[in-house]
Amino acid sequence: MFEYLRGCVEYKKPDYLALDVNGVGYKVNISLRVYDRIKTGENVRLYIFNYVKEDAFKLIGFLEERERNLFEMLLGVKGVGVSLALSIMSTFDVEQLRKIVAENDYATLKRVPKLGEKKAQQVILDIYLLKRKIYLKVSLLKMSYMRLLKLLVTVKKK
Repeated sequence: MFEYLRGCVEYKKPDYLALDVNGVGYKVNISLRVYDRIKTGENVRLYIFNYVKEDAFKLIGFLEERERNLFEMLLGVKGVGVSLALSIMSTFDVEQLRKIVAENDYATLKRVPKLGEKKAQQVILDIYLLKRKIYLKVSLLKMSYMRLLKLLVTVKKK
């Protein structure tokens, strides 16, 4: 679908903005943090998460790729949908959330509206496990790459 959209912010509301891209207006859902960081009339690039369901098609925009990546991680948590993920992203930035997960600080995470203690614990656990899984995959890829390089050097020497 869309990787990003670049255009002029025609108007904004706390939950979405209208982005004019070459004369076409896109309704892009945003977090409150994005809302606070942009101005009407400003040219911006928004990294897009394409949300598609049977009855809905939404564009969700982020100013940084890492924000979109975190949003996708949040959607992978059992019981977290688009609305709750946007609420979490509205309450905390990427670094704050990274710190909350690293410190297992579910009490701070509970500041998000409609996020109770059990769900906060689930979010922290699932994100921690997902980050660990990604780290392990990257480590395995690096090891495989190093083995391949060794093999190529050995073959070249012969």
